[in-house]
Amino acid sequence: MKQALYQTNQTQAIDQAAAQYLGIDSFELMQRAAEAVFQHIKNEARVLVVTGPGNNGGDGWVVAELARQNQQQVTLWALVPPERLHGDAAKAAALCQVPVNFEAPEDSNFDVIVDAIFGSGLNKPIQGAMAHAIDWINQQGIPVLSIDIPSGLNGDTGQVMGTAIHAKKTTAILTHHPGCFTAAGKDHVGHCVLETLQVSDQVYQGIQPCAHLLHESLLSKLKTRRSHDSHKGRLGHVWAAGGQSGMLGAILLTAHAVLRAGAGAVTAVTDPQHSVQVPLHLPEIMSHGFD
Repeated sequence: MKQALYQTNQTQAIDQAAAQYLGIDSFELMQRAAEAVFQHIKNEARVLVVTGPGNNGGDGWVVAELARQNQQQVTLWALVPPERLHGDAAKAAALCQVPVNFEAPEDSNFDVIVDAIFGSGLNKPIQGAMAHAIDWINQQGIPVLSIDIPSGLNGDTGQVMGTAIHAKKTTAILTHHPGCFTAAGKDHVGHCVLETLQVSDQVYQGIQPCAHLLHESLLSKLKTRRSHDSHKGRLGHVWAAGGQSGMLGAILLTAHAVLRAGAGAVTAVTDPQHSVQVPLHLPEIMSHGFD
């Protein structure tokens, strides 16, 4: 089992492929994505939805309207006024009947905050009012559900672009981005859930993933059984080189890891003053001094 990871510049092609597969347009795809997100908060009594400038914000407007229709207590904090929105985000705002707030709520008595500020395409540091909004959200101590990716996180690298949401759960839409699993990403996404919108992986076959996320069940298949008469000479001899002067621990850890990974024999190639010490720490490792 492995999950394909796609870079942010591939998102548009993936959205188009998904919409074509489902036989719908981009706005209907946004509504389906928002419906999937809504399922994660539909049982919360008091909801704060914070929306930003793009389609990620559009998802938030739809989620807010769905929560209103579900008789939930919804507060909508728009960081960008509806008249400044474009495309599908503007359509979503026009259909939303939730009263709009343009300042942080005075009462922060919410069960969940929906982060719909920025999507995975963010490529510059967040400043000003947007940064203050993210910091405000993080300071509330309220569970945050991020749509697609925590706002402020670079979808390709996992780098924090000035500041970023600390989510309890992230609902990735259609695909995962590598930034959710690299660098600071793991500390910000919380529990990451993929919403495929019932689109088959085969729809993306013409779009090359940048990497794959491996599941432990797949890695366990790499384990092999050795025969009872196996001999270290038939199981590979690995030279592990490293450990400059004063850095004995580096080569010891490396050589031991190689042996644990399955090598029949391991020779640590290291600084001459270290080579005589290697067998004292790990007698199962051979050593060779090299200047």
